[in-house]
Parts: sequence; C-alpha cells; structure tokens
Amino acid sequence: MTRSLVVLALVACSGVAESRTLSREEYLATFKGPNQKQDVERYDSGFVWPYVEKVLPKDYTGFEICWRYVPLVYKTADGAYDHVYVSTRTQNVFLIVLRNNRSGQIYGHHLLNLNVEYGIQNPKRITRSCSK
Repeated sequence: MTRSLVVLALVACSGVAESRTLSREEYLATFKGPNQKQDVERYDSGFVWPYVEKVLPKDYTGFEICWRYVPLVYKTADGAYDHVYVSTRTQNVFLIVLRNNRSGQIYGHHLLNLNVEYGIQNPKRITRSCSK
C-alpha cells in the first residue's frame, strides 16, 4: 500500500495527469465572459507537451499535431483556466489544453475545429516544421 501512495503522490506533484477528453459542453462551461489573450512569448507552455504525449491519437480525429507550436493562449475572464492552443498541421484546427489555475492541474483537452464551426472549406495546410 505504501508504494501506491508514493506513486500517486508523484503523479499529483508532476502536474501531468492522464489525458481527459472534454466534451464541447465541458469546454464551453469554462468560459465566464470574454477570455483574455496572453503573450505566448512570455507564457510558459512547457507543461503542455508531456500531457499532449498522453492524448490518444483518436482524439486528434485524423489531424496531425504541430509539436512545440503554441500560437495562442487565453485566460478565462475569471482567471480560473488557461486555454493553451496547440496547433495542428491544418489551419484553424487546435488541440486546446485547459489548465485549471486554482489547482495547477490540467483539466483536459478539446479539439477545436474552427473550419467546421465557421463553414470554411479547403483549409490550408501549415507548412512549418511540426516534428517532435
């Protein structure tokens, strides 16, 4: 039993949880007014990558993750969550990782496809290097 407690304590301290897919409703429930855009150059998004590595490929729904590229970060109006936009190789498609700022833990992720949301057909493919 002691070993189990030690392992659980290490996982809790690392801040890297098992991946959790958020439904559209769970994702939208984190909004409490207009989100505030953060400076991506100053934002430490290093915590995102160990989490993204745990996201199951089925959650990408055929999109390719653009590793080490975070073009946008937003903080919710109440400061409770950060929405960290991980780019895919497809324009306007992001794997959004949500961090709960109160607990310091990752709440989960949601695949946001703005092409579907806004009826954009034939989106461009991002040409930047996206390898790990």
